[in-house]
Parts: sequence; structure tokens; C-alpha cells
Amino acid sequence: MSIENPKEDTDKKITTWPQQLTAFILCLAIIGSGLANGWASPYLAQLTSTEANMPLRLTDTEASWVASLLNLGRFVGALLSALCQEYMGRKIVLLFSALPMTISWIFSICATSVIWLYTSRFCSGIASGMIWSSISLYLSEIANPKIRGSLISMNVNASSIGMFLGNAMGPYLSMEMFGYVSLVPNILFMILFSLIPESPYHYLLHGDIDKAEASLKWFRREADVKAEMQDLQEFVDGAETNIFLKLKEFLTPSNLKKPFIIIGLYLFSYVSGYSAVNSYTEIILTKSKISITPSLIVTILALSTIFSGLLATLLIDKLGRRYLLIISCTGTSVSLALLGLHFHLLSLEYDSKNLTWLPIISLLMFNLFIYSGLMPIPNTLLGIGCVLTTITQVLFKMIYLIVRREKTYSLYYKIRNLWNSSNDSKERPYEEFAYWARIFSIIFYSSCMCNVFTFSIAAAIDYFKFEYNANNTENNRHLPFIVWYGTDISASPSFEIAFFYQIISSSICAAVISGLDTSLMTIILHISGQFKLINIWINNIGIEINCNPNYMRKLKIDLIKCIRHHQQIIHVVNNINNLFTPIIFIQLFTSGIEICLSGYAVLDNDSANADLLKFISYFISMGIQLLLWCWPGEILIQESQEIGHVIYLNIPWYNLPPIYQKYLYFMIVRSQQYCRITALTFQTLSICTLTNDTEHHSLVKNKNLQNHKITNVAGILNSSSKDVQNHEQNEKNKLNLKSLRDRKKKVNEEYELNIPLPKNKARAVVDLKMMKEELKQLEDPPLTVWEKEICSNRLPYSFFDCPCEELAQSLLGKILVRCLENGTILKGRIVETEGYLGVIDKASHTYQNKVTPRNIPMYMPPGTIYVYMTYGMYHCFNISSQESGAHVLIKAVEPMLGLDYMELLRNMQSEKNKKEKKIVKNVRSFKRYELCNSPTKICTAFVIDEDSFNQKKIYECSDLWIECDPHIKSTTIVAANSDDSNNEQKMWRYYVLGSSSVSHRDIKCEGCAVLIRAVEPLEGIEYMTNQRTSKGLSNTSKKLSKVLKTYELCNGPSKLCIAFQLHKNHSKYSLCSWKSLWIESDTIEEINIVKCRRIGIDNYGEEWTNKPLRYYIYGNKAVSKRNKEAELYLGLN
Repeated sequence: MSIENPKEDTDKKITTWPQQLTAFILCLAIIGSGLANGWASPYLAQLTSTEANMPLRLTDTEASWVASLLNLGRFVGALLSALCQEYMGRKIVLLFSALPMTISWIFSICATSVIWLYTSRFCSGIASGMIWSSISLYLSEIANPKIRGSLISMNVNASSIGMFLGNAMGPYLSMEMFGYVSLVPNILFMILFSLIPESPYHYLLHGDIDKAEASLKWFRREADVKAEMQDLQEFVDGAETNIFLKLKEFLTPSNLKKPFIIIGLYLFSYVSGYSAVNSYTEIILTKSKISITPSLIVTILALSTIFSGLLATLLIDKLGRRYLLIISCTGTSVSLALLGLHFHLLSLEYDSKNLTWLPIISLLMFNLFIYSGLMPIPNTLLGIGCVLTTITQVLFKMIYLIVRREKTYSLYYKIRNLWNSSNDSKERPYEEFAYWARIFSIIFYSSCMCNVFTFSIAAAIDYFKFEYNANNTENNRHLPFIVWYGTDISASPSFEIAFFYQIISSSICAAVISGLDTSLMTIILHISGQFKLINIWINNIGIEINCNPNYMRKLKIDLIKCIRHHQQIIHVVNNINNLFTPIIFIQLFTSGIEICLSGYAVLDNDSANADLLKFISYFISMGIQLLLWCWPGEILIQESQEIGHVIYLNIPWYNLPPIYQKYLYFMIVRSQQYCRITALTFQTLSICTLTNDTEHHSLVKNKNLQNHKITNVAGILNSSSKDVQNHEQNEKNKLNLKSLRDRKKKVNEEYELNIPLPKNKARAVVDLKMMKEELKQLEDPPLTVWEKEICSNRLPYSFFDCPCEELAQSLLGKILVRCLENGTILKGRIVETEGYLGVIDKASHTYQNKVTPRNIPMYMPPGTIYVYMTYGMYHCFNISSQESGAHVLIKAVEPMLGLDYMELLRNMQSEKNKKEKKIVKNVRSFKRYELCNSPTKICTAFVIDEDSFNQKKIYECSDLWIECDPHIKSTTIVAANSDDSNNEQKMWRYYVLGSSSVSHRDIKCEGCAVLIRAVEPLEGIEYMTNQRTSKGLSNTSKKLSKVLKTYELCNGPSKLCIAFQLHKNHSKYSLCSWKSLWIESDTIEEINIVKCRRIGIDNYGEEWTNKPLRYYIYGNKAVSKRNKEAELYLGLN
């Protein structure tokens, strides 16, 4: 309460040092409160870091509670202070505030768990609340009016000094030492302030006149203070009135406005982000990826707050509070926008080295402007501001949707196709889920029209209100909206024309706004209805499993249907988010400005008049518009999360086979990363946005529940998979994954090519990065769900890290897999490849080390996809190999899965008809081997194009990958002449022998074969002996009685065929698929191979006579015939 003495002689010399001393002692308490504020920035960054040497570690959720409990404690402390001040006095309350502050620092020193920090921050908040709510009253009661403002400003700036000291000491002191240092000003305050008397006003309020006079003499240093005591007594007597009279006086319009203005100012200051920026300054700077030490920047920022406080003290009397607050609000908004822009650019993968200055400048601006004043804007600018923001919002939405109309049409057709995928008539009513927007559109349009009518009626009342004073007749009329016309329209009939023009145009504007918003929100509600539809399907699956014992046959089909439909919805949500994110940003930005402007206009209005009514109407309509946007976003989040809950609660997944558990587990994890619509990636469209609350706390409970569910499902899945899968295969997968990640990390460090990647494409499956963040807790195996789906057979990076010729042969027999946007899976076996050796290959695009923007992928790490266009209309699919500039062309694929879809794609017309999605009238029926028997046909059938896959890594791409076929143990490879005219004599084309999908066969090369001359028996020796002896019945009894040794059973081609029962009729079978005979690898140690001439007479001319074409293992007795010359030549004898 402020006490002023109007009778004071201004010319009299005043003694002020006792008052200044008291203010200095109080600064010690304020510095302690500032140290508590400054503690959060350096130590929260260390407590959440895995590299800092701290006694405990905090999660992000725990850190947010540590930062927030300070504000909660302030509320409790302020409430306690308000209850105790009138009875105990300001001095006692201030002294008691030192007690929770001391407890706070003691708990901080002894902290061994997060509970200690919670208690410490809450106690420091209580102390801060008690200090700030009492110190201003105490100073106003003891200080002379001439120095009262400077003393209060000194204490406000002392908080900045405390924050500066806290930020400066944090990086260099341990948390325990920081607590010891912070106890010093607190203890000094308790000792020194106990010597200062209570305020004279408190003594008079309790009738102790002698102590009041003694207190006043101590502060004024005067012997005669009777005149001032009399003024104080009159003030106290006037304050002791009936409570009902006080309440009646408080409820008058002029007095009722003031507390609302004060509450509004504090509300705007808290929602400005000051608390979050103050607590997380060092974390913000760390995540900004700046090269300067964050702790140094935090210290500079704390120092800038002191400077801004001094600057505000100097300018407040010259500029006035209102204009200073306008400058402060504008600067704060711009600084926060720059900080948001920095993180948005980082999300777009801009180089952080070029953005180092942006977060530093934005935070400096924020600290300079936030301490200079806050939010209120003069009433004269409110009408103009509201009109400008509304017009900006409407024009942006219209222009943006016109520019992106093709994308909007495409989105509409995709949503319509989703509903058409439902054939059951009982499921169609769920489409009405989206029609709820009609109710809100009617309400919003009605509020807009009421707003228009209110503005118009308010102007019409002034227009038709006749004043008998002729001088005031023209001045009492005004237009509904303040608009600049470029000329004077105050005279009739220009004024009347402008009046009716504004009414008509504003009505049309209201219709346009409500129509646009309703249409866009209906799209979001349509997608929410799709999630609702999946929940119904899952409920039906659970009912069928429990009630129908024969349903297991159809279970897999229904689960795959749900997974693919869920996948399509996620893809559509990504498209909606990409389309809506600029609109939502403008909507939230302009709505925030409109609500602030209209809200302040309501609070700043002195009496109930037409202006108050029209701004209340405007405030309500803007609030309804924001609700119209945030409510569907909240429904989308809830419905997308509900899928995981429904699966976990309604389906007995723990009793299902492992394959079905995997399907359900996939959907649970996918729903954990809920679908949402965002504004430039940093603000989610939800009810939390409407209420200006943080999204993080509203989802903590759901997130913990989902983590518990996924942990349970993962445990069941892992335990079941151990019974089905081989332990050695699991270990091999883990090693492959580890080597893959290590290799990827090394490649990212070595290859820093600044190559512009294609524009962001919506992915047909859930984003792997998002899933990795959610599945970090799963340690066995440490894979995301999609990786679990494909990693068992998927080829890793190490497979592609080999020479070009070796890679071309290794790819034969492998499975090419393509996952389309609609969830369709296409598969085909690679049966033909061709190698291009890069720099030395005339047919290669990188011949003589040629580098162009087109062939950049060929110089990238092995396994990079290279898709190029040929003849201006077809694509070819390649994979880079180990050599620089070398790659392998996939020439032919044998279709395995999705043949109908491949045939449909092959029947598509030219590029123009592809865009229109029209089918050729004369549909051609393809044979299976004709679908993918050339490079261009592969790209057409598998939907592989340059924009979607060029420069991607095939070992980590989620839409296209290659996996091994566990059913094929070996393939017969034919090395043929290359098809390119520059490489006619080069045997760089390879294909699988016997495959009908090969582009063309090379008969000459297929004539080459390998003769198996000798085999060392390992198993079935007795049976082989019987077969050999049974063939000698026509021989002499001497030969029959001979006992064959083991190495003699198969040491010749004919002997081998007898022992293994092979004859001429078996020549039509392939070793790749014949179940009665195959060749498999052995874990034999290193062997020595001897190369020598063939046995017998060659019929191919002299050029083959001396060529080493026979190979055998040195030292093996089962060899048909040794060549000692070759063994001597190799030094093996």
C-alpha cells in the first residue's frame, strides 16, 4: 500500500540513507531469489546430459518438473504472504521467507535423488513468492515518495544481478558448492534485516503508536514527526471501514478495471515464454548447435538483463509506460519468431555453422525487450490491428489454396478412396464423423455475423444519435471499421456508401472465412473418422477371436487389411500436414494477435458502452474460430492413439501365434507416435494449444501407459520368437546390424557431399526416426519395428561393399521388394544384372572420371540407388558398388508377388495419362516372364522413379530394399557378353541359367560347364560301397571280393555318378530347386588348390592344351589324378 504525504515541504532537506540501507539489505533477499532463478539454466543442462559428471541424472519429464515447481511454489508463497502480512507484519514475513530459501539450498546440496530437487525448487518458489509480494509494500510504507520509485527499481534490478551471478557461477561450480555460495546472501539478510524496524504503518494498524513513532524517527532521522504521524493515523482510520463498503467501492467500473489490467499484464508476461527461456536457456543454446560455449552466452544474456533494467529506468519517464510496453512487446515477439525460425531451419537440415548468430541475437533481443515492459497496446490501434490481422489471414488462406489447388484436389481424392475401401454398409455411417464440423461452422458463421452486426450497430447508434449542438453532429458518427480510403469520406453521401460497403464486404468475408475453415477442418475430421473405422475393425477382430473358433483362417487377412489401411491413413496425414502447416501457422499467429488486442480492449474500457460490446463480440468469434481449428486436431490425436489402446485391451494377443503378435505389435508401436497436424513443426494443433498449455505434460500419462504396453508386447514377442528362430541367426543379425551402423557412421564422416536431395516425399510407412526414439527402451533386439519386419533377410551395407563384378553376381537370386504408398507389397527375384566398372568402362556414365549432377550417386557410398532417365521417358535402376563411379544395372526380375498390380502399371499409358491415372482401353495381358524382363519394365512395374529413390541408400530405404531368399541355396550363373556396343567383348553381364525372365540368353556362354571329377565321401559310405559293388556283378569274382577304400568310392566322374545314383534323366533338374540333390557350403579350414592341365585329349585346339583348367585340393587322397609338376611349381611338394 502506497502512503504519500501531500503536505510535505518539498524544499526541506530529506535524510534518506536509512531507507537506502534498508533497500540494500532487501536486495540481498532479491539476489537470493535471482540465484534460484539462475540455477536452472546451467544445472538442468548438466543433469539431463549423459556426459556431465553429476551425482544424478534427470529425464526430460523430471527436468520440466524441476523447472516448473519454482512457479508453483511462488503461488503458494504469495498466498501465504497475503494471509500473514496484515497480522504478522511485512518484516516478519520477509524474515520468514529466508527459512524456506535456506531449506532449499540445503536440499540442493544434499540432493541424491530427484525428490530432493523437487522439494528444493518448491521451497525456493515459496520464498520468492513471499519476498516479491511483501517487499514492494514494505518499501512503499517506509520510503519517501521522492525516492520510492528508485528504491523499488533497485530491488527489481537486484533480481537480474542474482540471475547473472547464477548463470556465471553455474558452469564453474559444482551443484553443492553453488548451494554453499547461495546461502551467504540469505544468511546475511536474516542477520542484518532483523536489526531493521517494522514499518510505522503496521504499528499504527495494530494501535501501537509509540513503536510507530519510533520506527518513523529511525527511517526519517528527525526528532519531530508528529505531523507525518497525524497523516498516517488519518489514512489508517480511513482504511478501517466496513468490508461491504470496501467491496462496493471495489466493484465500481473504474476500480474494477484496474485489477483486470494488472492480472492481464501478469498473464501476458507469463505466457510470453519468459519462464521457459529462463529455465532452459543453456539447453536451448545446446540444441541450437552453436559453436560458442553455451555457458558463456548464458552469462552474457544474464548481464544484458541488468542493462535492460537500467535502460527501462531511464526511459520510462521520457517515453511513458504505454509506448515503452509497445516497443517491448514488439521486440519480444520478433525475438521469439527469430528463435523459432532458427529451429525450423535446423529441422530442414541447414548448416548450423551459418546460423550461429541467430539464436544468440534472438535471445539477447528477448532479454533486452522483455525487461523493458510488456504487452498492452493503446486503444487507438486496436481496431486497425484487428482488421489488418483478419484480412491478412483470409487473403493468405485463399492465395495459398489457389496456388496449391492440385495438391488439395489430390488430397480430396485420396480421402475419398479411403472411404471407398470400405465395402460394409454398416461401416459407412462412420463417415458422418466428419459432419460434426457443420455444427461448428454454423456457430462460427453466426458469431462472425453477430460481430459484423455489433460493429455496424455501434456505428449506426452514433450516426442516428442527434445532438442539438451542431458542432458535434459530424463528429459523433464513424464507420464500423477503421479503414484508410485515401480521401475524406466524412461528408454525405460518401460516408453512407462506405458504411453499407463495409457491412456487405464484412458479411462476405465472414462467409469466406467460415467456409474455408470448415472445409479444411472437415478434411481433418474425415481422417479422424478413418482411425475410428480401424478401431471398429480391431474390435470386431477381438470379438471374432473370442467367439468364433474357425476365425483363425481369416485372421491374417483382416490384420493385413488393418495394417495397410493404417499405413495409408498415416501417409494421408503426412500430406495434410505438409499442405496445412503454413495455414495453421498464420491462423495461430493472427488469432493470438486478435485475441490479445480484443481482450485488452475489453479490459481497458472504462464503462459499458458500444465499444465494449463490439470487442467482446470480436473476442468471442476469434475464440470460436481457434476452437474450430484446435478441436479437430485434438480428435485426430486421440483417435490415432486409441488404436494402440484398443489392440492391447480388446485382442487376446498373448494367446496368438508369433506372426500375429508381430502384426499387432507393429500397429501398437506405429500408433504410439500419434498423428498430428503442426504449425511449422513446432506447435501442435490441439486443445492444449487453445488453452496455451504445454503439450508435453498432457501426454505424459498416455506415453507412460503406451510404453508399458509395448514393453509387455515386446516381451511376449521376444520370448515367442526364441522358440521359433534359430539362436545363431539372431546373433548374426545383431552383428550385421552393429556393423551396419558402425559403417554408416564412418561413411557419414568420410562422405560429406553437399548434394541437394530430392524434395520431401511422403513415406508409405511410419518414419523410422520417430520409431527409433520410441523404441530406445527395447534392448533385445535393439531394432525398430519396421527393421524387425525386414532385417532378418534384408541385405546390409556390407553386402554392397564389394567390387562391381562380385556385386553383380551376388545380386542374382536375391529378392527385390517394393512397398507402395497404398500398402501393396511387390516382390521379384533378380535374375539378370550388368556391371559398369566406372572410370575404365566406356559404357559407364563415369567413364574417364566424368562428374555431372546426374551421376553423383555413382560416387556415393556402396549401396546408393542410382536412377536415371533414358530416352526422356523411361527409368533404369542401378546400385553403386565399392569402386568409385562403378555400379550394377538391374536388367531383369522374375515377378513373385503383386503380379496383377505390375500388369496394371505396365498397362498405363504415357506420362500424361499416368498423371491423370487413366488406363489404356485395350488392356494387354502379359505373361509372367514379360513383366520385368528389361530395366525400363522393372522401373515401370515396381514404380521406381528418379524423384523418389535417386541417391537413397537401399540398405536403409523403407520403400525399396533387397533381401535374400532363404529357400534358394545356390544359383547357376552365366557370364555373358555385355549388351552395350562399347563392351561387346566384356563378360560383365550375368544371369541365372534357366530363368525365363532373362532379357535374352547367350547360348554360347551357356554351353560352358564344370565337370565334377572326384568327391571325398563324408556320410553314407556303406551305401556308396553297396552301389559300387552291385555294378560289378558281371566282373570276375576277384573284383567282387575286393574291398573298396573310402577314397576310392568317388575318385572319378563315373564312380561318382554310380555312388550317388545319378543318371542321364537327372540332367533336366536345377541344383537351385531340386530337393534330392544340392550343393552346400562347409566350414572347412583353409585349403591349397592346385591348378593343372585337363586329363585326356582336348578337342578345342592347341590354345586350350596348356591352360590350367583342372583344379583339385592338394593332399586329398580322393583326387582322381595328381599333377606333380603343378604341385612343384606352386611349392607344395
